[in-house]
Amino acid sequence: MLPFCMHHSPAPADWIDSRHAVHRLVMTLIITTLGCSVGAVLSAMSQDLDQLVLARILTAVSSAAIVPLALAWVGDQVPYAQRQETLARVGLGTMLGITAGQWLGGLITDNLSWRWAFVAISALFASVAVLLWREEKQVAAASPPPPAGASFVQQ
Repeated sequence: MLPFCMHHSPAPADWIDSRHAVHRLVMTLIITTLGCSVGAVLSAMSQDLDQLVLARILTAVSSAAIVPLALAWVGDQVPYAQRQETLARVGLGTMLGITAGQWLGGLITDNLSWRWAFVAISALFASVAVLLWREEKQVAAASPPPPAGASFVQQ
C-alpha cells in the first residue's frame, strides 16, 4: 500500500503532478519491483522462520502495488479505443504469471531447493526493474522540462 500511496500522494509542486505523473508512476513501479527483488533475496538468505516471515512481508508490501499501478499506467498511456484489449492482456498476464509462478516454484523447489525458487523470482523482478528503468529514461526524455523557477522549496 505504501508504494501505491507514494504515487498518489500530493506533490510538493503543481508541475510535478501535471507534467510528470507518468514519470512518477514508472519510478514507483521501479521501486516496487526492486522491493520485491530485495525481499526475495532476503527470503532466500533467511536463516530462521522469523527472518523468512519478515522478508515475505517486505515482498508482499512491495508487490501489492504492482497491479494497481500497471492498470493506472494503462489508463494513462493507452488510447481509449485500445484500452479494453490492453486491460485484457494485463489481466491475462497477471493470471498466467500467478499460475506459472506456482508451477515453476514447485518445480524448482523439488529439483533444487526452496531457496533457488526465491533466487529465480528475484532475478525476474530485477529484470523487470531494469526494463522499467529503460522505459523511464524514454518517458523522461519525452517529458517537457520543468518551468523556470519551479522547485520543491517554492510553494
